[in-house]
Amino acid sequence: MNTSSVLAMSLLLGLSAAANAQNPAPVPGPAIVPNTTMTGKVMSGYQGWFNAASDGANRGWRHWGGNPPHPGEVTVDMWPDMSETDPDERFETGFKNKDGSTAVVYSAYKEKTVMRHFKWMRDYGLDGVFLQRFAGEVSNDSGRNQFNTVLKYARAGAKQYGRVYGMMYDLSGVRDGGADAIIADWKSLVDNTHLTQDDRYVRHNNKPVVTLWGLGFIEGGRPALLDDGLKIVNFLKNDPVYGGNAVMLGVPYTWRTTDAPEVPFAKMEQLLVAADIISPWSVGRPTTPQQVIQNADRVLKPDLDWCKARGKDYMPVVFPGFSWYNLRKGTTPSNQIPRLGGKFLWTQYLEAKRIGATMVYQAMFDEVDEGTAIFKVTNDPPPPQGGSQFVPLEGLPSDFYLKVVGQGTRLVRGEFKPEDDTLVKNAPWTPFVPEFKPTNANTTANGAAGQSPKIRAANMGERRGGIVVSSERDEKGTTKQFSVQGDWNYPGVWTEPGADKRAIWQATLPEAGQYLVQIWYGEDANTDHATKALVRVQHADGEGQVRVNMREQTGRWFTLGTYRFNQGAGAKVTLEAADAGGNLVADMVRFTKVPQAAQ
Repeated sequence: MNTSSVLAMSLLLGLSAAANAQNPAPVPGPAIVPNTTMTGKVMSGYQGWFNAASDGANRGWRHWGGNPPHPGEVTVDMWPDMSETDPDERFETGFKNKDGSTAVVYSAYKEKTVMRHFKWMRDYGLDGVFLQRFAGEVSNDSGRNQFNTVLKYARAGAKQYGRVYGMMYDLSGVRDGGADAIIADWKSLVDNTHLTQDDRYVRHNNKPVVTLWGLGFIEGGRPALLDDGLKIVNFLKNDPVYGGNAVMLGVPYTWRTTDAPEVPFAKMEQLLVAADIISPWSVGRPTTPQQVIQNADRVLKPDLDWCKARGKDYMPVVFPGFSWYNLRKGTTPSNQIPRLGGKFLWTQYLEAKRIGATMVYQAMFDEVDEGTAIFKVTNDPPPPQGGSQFVPLEGLPSDFYLKVVGQGTRLVRGEFKPEDDTLVKNAPWTPFVPEFKPTNANTTANGAAGQSPKIRAANMGERRGGIVVSSERDEKGTTKQFSVQGDWNYPGVWTEPGADKRAIWQATLPEAGQYLVQIWYGEDANTDHATKALVRVQHADGEGQVRVNMREQTGRWFTLGTYRFNQGAGAKVTLEAADAGGNLVADMVRFTKVPQAAQ
C-alpha cells in the first residue's frame, strides 16, 4: 500500500471514528427486564391516545388537532418520524413537507405501531412504560375501547421484547366524588384482563404498581381530589379482591410546601403516607441546566429526605424540553424550554443520581403535543404553514433521545459513569430559532411607535402572551421599566465589564402565578461578548441566578427559568457587568405567564 493510500485510509478511519463519536450505536437493554421492583428503573409515560379518522377506532382524529390536522388547526409541536412505518400505518394530514409531499402521522390504534415502540424500548435499553389511562376518556365506550386496545398491544409488545409496563390513571377532568368511577374501571380491568397477574406488569416490593396522577393540582379551578384520592388508595391497597397493590402518586412539584387553602397539608400528608411512591410533576419547572442543578439541592433532595423519613420511595420526573405553541394557539413561545442538544435532559439524570434517587419517571415517550417526546421524531417536520410551526430536533438524529434515556437508565442502575458520557458531550446540535410573523410591526414591546429593525425583528410574533420590557432609547436616562447603573454606551445599550455596572428591567404583572422569564441580548455572537454574565431574577420566593454566555444562542430568547411572581410590581431582572468575561448587551426581557403543564 503506497503512502497516499495509507493517508486516505487513515482519513477515512478518522472520519468514521468522529462520526461514531457524534452518533454512537444504541446500547440494547437486558433481554428481559425484571418486573419485581421499581428500584433501578426508568419508566416512561406512554400516552397512546392518538387516533386518525380511518384507523378503525371510529373516534375520528384525536390529539393531533383538526379533521384532519392542517395549517392553523393542529395541536402537536413535534412531528413523529414515520420513515419506518408501513403504508397501512400512515394517515394523511393537511400539511405538506418541504418537497411538496403530504405529511403523514400514525395512530396508536394500530398494533404494529405500538409493537414497534416496544421494540425501540428493547433496542435502546429502556425498561418500559406506564400506560396513561385518562379518566375522562375511559368514561365512554369509544375511549375505553381505545385504551383497552392500546393496553392489549402494549402487553404483547412487553412480552415479545422483554419490557415491563404499569397502569397510570390520569385524573385530569375528574370532579369531586369521582373515586367510584376509577374504582369501577380498575375492577373491570382486573376482571377482564387479569393484568396484574401478567409477568410483564411492573411491581415494587413484588406488588403490582398502580399510579394515580393529578392529586393536589388546583390550577385552572380543578379540584385537589384529596378525599377521592385517599379512597382510591385505600381500595387499591386494602380491598380483599382487587387490592394488594403498591400505589404511586403523581403530585404537584410543590407538594411539600404548598400553602393553598384548597390543599391543606394535613390532609395531603394523610394521602401521601398512605401511598408507597411519590412522584412530583416537574415538567415546566426547571427550564435551564443551571436551574436543574439549583433545584436538585433546593427541591429534590428535601423531597427525597421527606420520603425516606417516612419509608416511602421517591421517583423524580425528568423531561427533555417543552413546547406547546400549537396546542396553545400561538399564545406561548415555540420551543419554550429548549432541549440544548440533550444537555437539559442529561443534567436532570445526573442530578437525580447525585441526590440519591433510585428510580426515575421519564416524561414522555410519545408526547408530541407538549414537545416532551423521547421516541423518534423527525428533524425535518413540515415547514411553518398557516400559523402552525413545529420544533425540529436541533439537527440531531431522530433516535437521539432514545439513546439519551437508555444511557440515563444505565446511570440509574449504576452501570454507567457520568464521566463516560460522549453522547451528549459530542452531540452536534444546532439551536432552533422559531419562525414568527409580526403581530404589529409598527409597535414596540412597550407600545411606542417607530421601533428599530433589530428590536422589531426580535419582537416578531413571539411576544404574544408575554410582557416584554425593552431597553430601546435614543439617549441615556431612566424609564419606568428599564434603567442602568454605571457607564453604558448608547444606542444599543452595551458596556465593558466592570463593578457597579448593571442593567435593570422591571415589569408590572397583571396577575400572580408562574412566569417564564427570558432575555434577548442581540443577534451577533461577537467574540468580545460576555461568556459568564450574571443575571439575577427577583421573584416572589427570592432570587434566581443564571450565568449567560452571550456568544451563544444569539438572535433568540434565552430562557432564565420559570418563577413565581406576585401580581403588580416586583418582577425584576438585573444584568450584572462585574466578572462577566466580556462586553454585555442589554436588550430585552420577557415575562410569559405559564399555565400548569398538563400531563
